[in-house]
Amino acid sequence: MREIVSSRTEEKGAGLLTLGGDGRVGVVRCWEADRPSPSRVGASPACLRSLAFVRMGALEEEQNRRLLRARDHIDLHYREPLDIPALASVACMSGAHFIRSFKATFGETPHRYLQRRRIERAMERLRRTDLSVSQVCVEVGWTSFATFSRTFREIVGCSPSEYRDGPLHDGDGSVPTCFVKAWTRPAGSSSFGTARTEGGVRRFPSMSTSIRLSSIFVPDQDQALDFYVGVLGMEVHTDVDLGFMRWLTVCAPGDRSREVLLERPGAPSMDEATAEQVRALLAKGAAGGWFALSVDDAHAEFDRLKNLGVDFTDEISEKDYGTDFGIRDPFGNRIRIGTMKGL
Repeated sequence: MREIVSSRTEEKGAGLLTLGGDGRVGVVRCWEADRPSPSRVGASPACLRSLAFVRMGALEEEQNRRLLRARDHIDLHYREPLDIPALASVACMSGAHFIRSFKATFGETPHRYLQRRRIERAMERLRRTDLSVSQVCVEVGWTSFATFSRTFREIVGCSPSEYRDGPLHDGDGSVPTCFVKAWTRPAGSSSFGTARTEGGVRRFPSMSTSIRLSSIFVPDQDQALDFYVGVLGMEVHTDVDLGFMRWLTVCAPGDRSREVLLERPGAPSMDEATAEQVRALLAKGAAGGWFALSVDDAHAEFDRLKNLGVDFTDEISEKDYGTDFGIRDPFGNRIRIGTMKGL
């Protein structure tokens, strides 16, 4: 066995087993940053390419997570003026690098994202409140009514007054607000998607009586346990080593009829290249996994999680269906937590 030693590392004591194109096995040993940089010994070109691929993938995931935290920061503080240095600090980047990386990851600049977020909030208030258009303009963070009206028409395709008087597409009040916003969100960016209006839903006879098991992707199952059990207070339902994978599910306390599989991207369901893509999408909040938890007191749970430093996507607020708020797990998955009316 030949030893391949990386020239730089960010974690002490980590190791990686790689297989070169000539069949030689190499162990990548991580060294402390303040030690002299050792050279790579006996590494085939294919083996070094494999090492570079793994490290670049990990760096991309970490950068995506930091950018996602910055985007969530915009969501929570959309009423405030855009502060690039503060956002760049959240993402641990310089200002210029943050703007370039944000656009490369989410398809638009932070300024454009903030504009769309404010317009999205204005759309909600125009439909759900009796505030005047000028009051909505100020409430969502605009200081110029002319700029607000021009931007609203540019993004939505009509004036704020025309939108308020137009047909409703907001559902019946039972759909979580984050999904109403996502589906009515103005088009024009890959980070937002396209506004949709669907016809009637076709229904067919079914033998299904309940949803027993669902799954979300988590790159690190031990870290996921720390969060879902240690922070959110869920319980471990099943934790079994099947050899080819670890079957790890959690459930709400006292309700073992519904499980959530904390699935690690990789074999046997996908190859490593696909798993790398899933992890990258997950890290920037685009993997699609989410679920909702019901609690007895949403306000108390909001305060508890805020004190624990959990990442929030939506502040707590009153909705037609109840009181809820949004958070993310350490990997990028969305979670809604609230107290529902009538439950």
